[in-house]
Amino acid sequence: MKGKGHLRLIGLLLMMGVLIYTTTYFRLAERYGQFSYLVPHLDDDDASGTDAPDEDHHRGDVTEIPLDGTTPDNELDVKHHMTTIGQNFQGQKLDNPTVDEGYPKHFEQGYILQKENEKDEELIFLNDEEDDAIVDIPPGTLNYSNILDSSSEIHFPRVRIKRPQIRSTPKRKNILFLVVDDLRPQINPYKDFPNLFPDNVFGMHTPNIDALARHSLILTRAYVQYSSCNPSRASYMTSRHPDTTKVWNLATFWRQSGGNFTTIPQFFGQRGYRTTGMGKIFHPGPGGGFNDPESWNDGYYIAPHGGYWSSKNTTADFWKTVNIEEREVNPLPDEELTINAINRLRKYAPKALTGEEPFFIALGYLKPHIPIVIPEEFLNLYPLKKLSMPNNNYLPKNFPPEAWMPPAEVLNCADVNLTDSRTMNVIFPEDLTRTLRRAYFAGVSYIDYLIGIVLSELESLGLAENTIVSFLGDHGWHLGEQGYWGKHTNFDLGVHTPLMIHIPGRTDHGLISESIIEFTDIFPTFVEMTGFGSLDPCPTISGHIKLCTEGKSFLKLFEDPQTKIRDFAFSQHRMRGHDMGYTVRTDRYRYTETVMLRHEKINNGLFQFHVKWDNPLGVELYDHLKDPQESENIVADPEYSQVVNNLRQALHTHFLSPITNLTKPFVK
Repeated sequence: MKGKGHLRLIGLLLMMGVLIYTTTYFRLAERYGQFSYLVPHLDDDDASGTDAPDEDHHRGDVTEIPLDGTTPDNELDVKHHMTTIGQNFQGQKLDNPTVDEGYPKHFEQGYILQKENEKDEELIFLNDEEDDAIVDIPPGTLNYSNILDSSSEIHFPRVRIKRPQIRSTPKRKNILFLVVDDLRPQINPYKDFPNLFPDNVFGMHTPNIDALARHSLILTRAYVQYSSCNPSRASYMTSRHPDTTKVWNLATFWRQSGGNFTTIPQFFGQRGYRTTGMGKIFHPGPGGGFNDPESWNDGYYIAPHGGYWSSKNTTADFWKTVNIEEREVNPLPDEELTINAINRLRKYAPKALTGEEPFFIALGYLKPHIPIVIPEEFLNLYPLKKLSMPNNNYLPKNFPPEAWMPPAEVLNCADVNLTDSRTMNVIFPEDLTRTLRRAYFAGVSYIDYLIGIVLSELESLGLAENTIVSFLGDHGWHLGEQGYWGKHTNFDLGVHTPLMIHIPGRTDHGLISESIIEFTDIFPTFVEMTGFGSLDPCPTISGHIKLCTEGKSFLKLFEDPQTKIRDFAFSQHRMRGHDMGYTVRTDRYRYTETVMLRHEKINNGLFQFHVKWDNPLGVELYDHLKDPQESENIVADPEYSQVVNNLRQALHTHFLSPITNLTKPFVK
């Protein structure tokens, strides 16, 4: 922006007092007597994208787009940023829209939507005689054509509308439950703990996640119980280990295999919360209970265009970028999820603000799961030549072959084309490695951008001061480390993923804990932090009990982050055939036994598994204090014999044998 527009913006910023620069809550300005967008855009000098992310650069200029239907100098298409008349907040077309049908009233003051004329069908106007209002965003496309340069913080266009002031003292805190698929712990909030992670090279551009972390409890040693989507999600959403849910693959639904267990949203829904989910919270398809009706009392949202992008030959590639023209016709699913989340926040705000009805919103983003289909602008954040390479390209010394599975999910991608390389220690060419790592990093930055939009809306609605925000991945991901790509391992990068929780008034200045945490601990912690007492611990056999926990609350960490919650964290992953890799972790060691599961038929057509502890196929021990990248298996080193004995006992005590009441011997 230049000339008068630039001067007007500067004057406006001075009147507002301060422009928030480093936080995710980007407060948008408002001109007197006229509502407007503020859209950050690139200066000509910043468009090259040749620099690596650098926090010291400026934010960029801001373009002001009036809502009177006129087009600003930069010729942005205003209609793609504006609410569309004739659609309700679910995105369904209405033949004869009315205010009540298309846009539920959010406040008692009400508002009027009207067309200026028939030509302005896609624009929305507020009647000047009516009170200020909240309007829904249409299920359209977000525009990234004005994304900032790679060294600046990414912000976003959105409507800023003055809200009525509702003062209240809600009794229960709302919950915004953010889940990101395939997220490794290589984000900036973890960069001060390089010894915890095999790959200690950081630099992903995530300003919104970083800002959330500065006001959260960061769990630096949080481990999932299975490094695959469906088993992991079934585990932490029910607070049961995979051998209890009996979910070890993508085709099994825990309510049918393990028991009719209560989930986190189901618990809160039964206690007066409005619960809704969207995106990937459970695994897609009937095997994962994707839209599990018992968990949501206000429905579940699936992105309408998810099927389009899955069927458009994108599943054959590791990554793909799409331009604004493509997204205008077929929005990306994660954009649709973001818009739906904003509209749900606006729908729930009135009752949440008065304390009449708190909400639990679960928002599950799909990326950076492959295929990584993202707006093309995000690649500019990561110049290829400046990307880091894996620190350890090979499997550990003395690694047992029985503990390895080929990374078929990545090898089969058309743009990888290494389907014949299903042997251990196959190293991708350097140019391919950089390209794939770049796509993954860009996918994470894309999700960070969308999270920033949701968090900003939370604050604009006045909900931030009474909403718990949790942020987590469902498991980790390899990007060439240990000669591996993807998930499905017991390595640290397979089960180690970010976990952070913001509680207003308790974590405002940020907390960091190195205490060992399982993801089964999330459910009991949420119960206690919201004032609902505590969950009963599950007995040894708990398939018949709907509500109990196999985890431990870590609520004490919000008072003293150095508190020790548990001595061990357990995880597992199925290898090939009937083999299972069982793992125990301490604050120093990772010990794994890969064993065979022998199944036998019992009464009533059921099966049970016997874990053959007496004859393990492979055994591993890694000392993370000396070897954080897990480069050498030291299980045979006499110096560690007592460590091995202690961890073996802990492992065998935790994982029961036999595993009973299976309806099938093993679902592949």
